[in-house]
Order: sequence, then C-alpha cells, then structure tokens
Amino acid sequence: LRNGSNHTRGSRERTLDGGLVSAGFRMEPAVYHTLDTFVPLNRYFKADGGGDYHPEYFALVDGGRQNLGSSTKLSTGDPEVVRVVAENMGNYLDTHPGLDVINLSPTDMDGFCECSLCTVLDERSADGGVLPTAQRYSRRMWVFYGEVVAALRTTHPQAKVAVGAYWQYTVPPRDTTLTM
Repeated sequence: LRNGSNHTRGSRERTLDGGLVSAGFRMEPAVYHTLDTFVPLNRYFKADGGGDYHPEYFALVDGGRQNLGSSTKLSTGDPEVVRVVAENMGNYLDTHPGLDVINLSPTDMDGFCECSLCTVLDERSADGGVLPTAQRYSRRMWVFYGEVVAALRTTHPQAKVAVGAYWQYTVPPRDTTLTM
C-alpha cells in the first residue's frame, strides 16, 4: 500500500483513474501514521494538566516536550509509552471486532525524541558519527515496534500488526541481533 493512502480507513489503493480498490483485508486505524490514535494529545498532553496528563510520553526536542498536533512524536524508548501504546492498541482491537490488521507507525514529519531513553537505541556509523538520513532511527523504531508487539501479544496473541519503514528509518538496522 502506498504512502498516498496514509489516512484512509481500511485498506484501499488508488487506481490510475482515481478509483479505489480493496486490498482484500481490513487494516485500521489507518494505513500509516497511527501513533497519535493510540496516544492522543487531547488525553495525555492537555493544556490544563488534568486527566491522564503525561507530557513525558511525547518527544523531547531542544529541551522541551513537543506538542505539534498530528505530527507529534512519542518518546519511543520509554517503557511506559510502550505499555500505553500496547494497551490502547488492545483496546482498539477489542472495540473493532473482525479487524484483520492493526497498524503501528509514527506520525509524519521530523521531531524524533532526543531523550536518553530514545537516543541510546540509535545506531552510529562505524566511526561513531550519525548514520545517513534513511537509517538514522531504524534501530530505535525496530526496537519500539518489537516491544509494543510483544506487549500486545500478551493480551491479544493472534493480533496481526503492520509496521512500516519510512523516511528516516527505511534502511534496515545494522544490528542483526534484533528480532520481532
């Protein structure tokens, strides 16, 4: 499925004439960019600090927690974020019976977390420098995906989860010990 179907509910692909065809399965909550569904800003990053206020769940960039609307990234190295994402994915599955595949993928744009829990997961080049853009966050995202899927499968062992490789994590991690 192409990136052009990012926010299409279900799984459809555009044809050359602009029509839609079914991919033969149902994937929700969208084809891509779904983390804001599982950790919504209006629940966890409220301006009034009420309810489930947890700004630490969101990316630390230039010394501050980010609230960039639908492009806000999470602190994917935080074990509590992994737990909340898996729990909310399980809740989504419970309220959407018959769902074939649930998608787990970051929001669009830049703004990846700079906290130590996240940056420790990033690979470096052989000389200790930053990897090329297409591989910069590959290991971090692979680890996050694996931890969320493992946590989700404790309550939903049959869940099929789609994950993606996009922009700054399209090249596979160099770490060959990673599994999912």
